[in-house]
Amino acid sequence: MLLKPDLNVVDAYTVMNSGGPRGNYSGSDLSVRRMQILSPDIVAVDAAAARTWRTDPGKVRYIGLAGEFGLGHVDLDKLRISRIRV
Repeated sequence: MLLKPDLNVVDAYTVMNSGGPRGNYSGSDLSVRRMQILSPDIVAVDAAAARTWRTDPGKVRYIGLAGEFGLGHVDLDKLRISRIRV
């Protein structure tokens, strides 16, 4: 809360779906997403990541609390989001 980062990055190329952070890394635990989320808004990147995994960001306690403390935006519909597909 003292210092906001200039850029926040969620790197989700290969994602562990269960057993983390020390899962057995079998093929069934991993999925390839080939995705990065970048924003100066630390709350928005986590909210976008949660939504990517079909989770309501408001139901993730720390994301909701961070939004309430004014650390960033939980409601992604109010943001201008650019998607780049390769």
